[in-house]
Amino acid sequence: AVLNGHAGRVSDVAFSADARSLHTVSVDHTVLTWDLAGDRRFVTRTAPVTAAAAALPAVRETSDGVVVYAGGTRLPTGGPVAVAGDVRWMFASADARTGAVLTGERTIVLVDFETSTVTGEVAADWLPEWAAFSPDADRLAVTGADGEVGVIDVDTAEWVAPPSLAHRGLA
Repeated sequence: AVLNGHAGRVSDVAFSADARSLHTVSVDHTVLTWDLAGDRRFVTRTAPVTAAAAALPAVRETSDGVVVYAGGTRLPTGGPVAVAGDVRWMFASADARTGAVLTGERTIVLVDFETSTVTGEVAADWLPEWAAFSPDADRLAVTGADGEVGVIDVDTAEWVAPPSLAHRGLA
């Protein structure tokens, strides 16, 4: 799948519940939705409803590495996992077993919180800005500061949909 449409800063990315669609939001609140099985694209001007953050697991950086916490709590459920580089952003899958760390070195680091290991690293030619796991945690959508969007296969740590300029809007 090639994800192109808008260009500019992407402020959010999410998979649909069945993982067949990907939604991206630019800072001008334009929402693009792609059918990942085909080449249909739908555009709307309103932001999608998202799940309450308190129900989702959270990842935090500690002196020992990144740790995942149960949704809405400060109770660690996995980790710590040591990650090399300048940690910018951290994301957990809904089941809190898998995580993604976006570094200042333009790397997406995939982690397994159950085994406290790094399972893969994916390089980007752009600065990763935001990420979201598919509901089954098989895919990771990643956005960039300039509007790039790509999808990674978590098992192989390879691009399924190579990064492309997807949003155009305010920087």
